[in-house]
Amino acid sequence: MPTEPSHVSDWTPLLAAARLQLESKEEVPRFAEQLGRMYELWLEHLDAIRAEVGAAAADRLETEARTVGPRLKNLEPLLIVARRPG
Repeated sequence: MPTEPSHVSDWTPLLAAARLQLESKEEVPRFAEQLGRMYELWLEHLDAIRAEVGAAAADRLETEARTVGPRLKNLEPLLIVARRPG
């Protein structure tokens, strides 16, 4: 059973359950590369980020960068547009 959006292989049944119609679905080019670079920069500048936004927020950013960053190569980033008919 999917536990994260990245685990969903087919969004069609979920959209149907929400009574939405798929308008378009397309891959987001260079998404993983760009997001990965952002995570690298967060980690590289963590002290400055901590000084700017505080320890709690910086800790959350660090956790995201260290947990999501390594998994980016396994993601298929999609832009899904759906609408409610009627």
